Amino acid sequence: MILDSQGLQTLKAVFFFYISKRKELKRKLPFALRLKYILSQKDSHAELTFLTTLIGGNVQKSKSGVDSLVINNISLDTIVNYFTNHPLKTKKLQSYEKWMEIRKMVQDKQHLSIKGMLNIKKKS
Repeated sequence: MILDSQGLQTLKAVFFFYISKRKELKRKLPFALRLKYILSQKDSHAELTFLTTLIGGNVQKSKSGVDSLVINNISLDTIVNYFTNHPLKTKKLQSYEKWMEIRKMVQDKQHLSIKGMLNIKKKS
């Protein structure tokens, strides 16, 4: 099983954000920001699919056969709650803290201005 005393971090885990160019300019900014949490492990489709029932997200398979559970904006509260109750104790904590700073900036709608987007980009 992929959940053990170390929790979700036993898998390869990434706190991730990216800024992409919008295809259509329905909004003021030509860019969009996405936050994600990605868990990856080879040959773990069944386990990751089970996790989707607990924490949301969707399972994807790479060309190299690695299964990934991708959790985006909608289900991120579950991940934040998990790491609030089960704090990280490794160097991954630094990544999580930076990711949380960016998440807070997005919640404060700073990503909706060019100045805010530049501030977020500086965090990376």
